[in-house]
Amino acid sequence: SQTAKKFTDNIPPVAATAGAPGRDALLADARHALRNAGTPAAAADAATKLLQADRLDPRNPEIQTLLGEAAMKTAPGMPLAPDQLRVVIETPNYGRAEAYLLRAIELSPGYADAHMLLGRLRYLQGRDDEAEQSYARAIEIEPEHASMDLFLGDLAYVKKDYSAAYRHYKSAIAKPERLA
Repeated sequence: SQTAKKFTDNIPPVAATAGAPGRDALLADARHALRNAGTPAAAADAATKLLQADRLDPRNPEIQTLLGEAAMKTAPGMPLAPDQLRVVIETPNYGRAEAYLLRAIELSPGYADAHMLLGRLRYLQGRDDEAEQSYARAIEIEPEHASMDLFLGDLAYVKKDYSAAYRHYKSAIAKPERLA
């Protein structure tokens, strides 16, 4: 397995075939599907495009991170009670997401998006202390990350620290991205 890993780690990027979209176009389409559409079907479509991009550039941490995000967003939805933000479930999607996100961090330890999404994954898994550690690492790298206040608000809410949750949500709403 170590030999196989050495081979896969050292695969040179593949050139796009004539008429096929290039890596940048695939990334742009996938990012749009994940961030703007946000449905499980859009996430599955994004994953297909990202796998094509991964064949073109297998050592790209952004592609690995987006693959992790797509795996998280294709997980089955669970009904929530009115006062719930999450239902902790075990799903193979989360295992795939974790593998992609850890790969992205291995490729680029300073890539804040990968740490932030790994924190979100840990949060969704109910591993709140690990989520907090991943968020802290993302904040070290990029203190003003667009999603951070929203995710920290969710974490504070489930920990019943409502004043911190309120501060984070208020900050998230005030950001121009309006992710909340």
